[in-house]
Amino acid sequence: MPAINPQEVETQINQLFTYSNQPEYFISRLQKLFERYADHVYRPGKASALPSLVASYHVPPPLLHELEKKLSAYSKTNPKQALSLAEALWELNYIEFKVITIPILKAIPITESSSVFSLIEKWIIHCKNRDLIKMLRDLMADQFFTADPLLLIDQIQRWIKQDNLPIKKFGYQVMTKSIANCPFDYLPAIYKITQTSLYETTPVLRDEITDTFIELTKRSPKEVAYLLHSAYQMKPHPNFKRIIRATMAYFPAELQVELEKMIRQ
Repeated sequence: MPAINPQEVETQINQLFTYSNQPEYFISRLQKLFERYADHVYRPGKASALPSLVASYHVPPPLLHELEKKLSAYSKTNPKQALSLAEALWELNYIEFKVITIPILKAIPITESSSVFSLIEKWIIHCKNRDLIKMLRDLMADQFFTADPLLLIDQIQRWIKQDNLPIKKFGYQVMTKSIANCPFDYLPAIYKITQTSLYETTPVLRDEITDTFIELTKRSPKEVAYLLHSAYQMKPHPNFKRIIRATMAYFPAELQVELEKMIRQ
C-alpha cells in the first residue's frame, strides 16, 4: 500500500469525477484507485469478530473521507445520477463500495425520498452485514427524521406492515433509533404503530419490538404504562408479560408496582 499524499489523493479523486456521467467507467476507475491503495497484507486482530461475508480493500481512511466528501457534494446537485451510481456501487462485493453509498443517500434531497426508500428496501432484503444495516438505519433515523418526521413515520409503518422479515426488522430498528430524538408532538404516531406490535407473535421480531418499547419507556413512561394497561384490559396477550418485564426497570417505582400487579392477575 503506497503512502497517502493528501494533495495527490485529492487530484486523483477530482480526475475520477470527470467521469461522473459515465457510471461504468467511473466505477472502473474507482476500482483501480482502491486497488492501488489496498492493504493486501492486512490481517484482522485477535479481537475481530467472525470474518465478514463482504470483501475489503482496507484502503486508508483519508482516501475514503475525501471520496465521501466529493460524493456528497455531487449528490446534492445530481440526485438522480447519484442514485443510479449508488445502486451500481452497492452491487459490488467490496465493503468500501457499499459504505460510500451512505454519503450519497445522505445528500439526496428529500424530494427524492421515495427513490431512496425503494433502494434501501432492495438492499436490506439481502444484506447480512450488521454494520451496513446499522449505517442505513442511522441514515434513516438521523437524516430523514430530521427533515420530515411524518414522512419517515409513514414509511416505518409501511415497512412494519410488510411480510418480508428483513424489511419488518429494519422498520422496527429505524423506529427504535428515532425515538430518542423524536419531538413529543410525533410520539402519538409512534404509539399507534407500537400498539399493534403488542400482538406480533413472530419470534425473530421479539428483540426489535422489545427494544422499541424500552426506548419509548425511557422517553415517556406514563404514556407507555397507560398504553400497556389499556391494551391488556382490552385484549390480554402473552406478549404483554414479556414486554412489561423487559421494560420494568425503566418505569418509576410507583408504575412498576401497578404493572407488576397487573401481570400477576
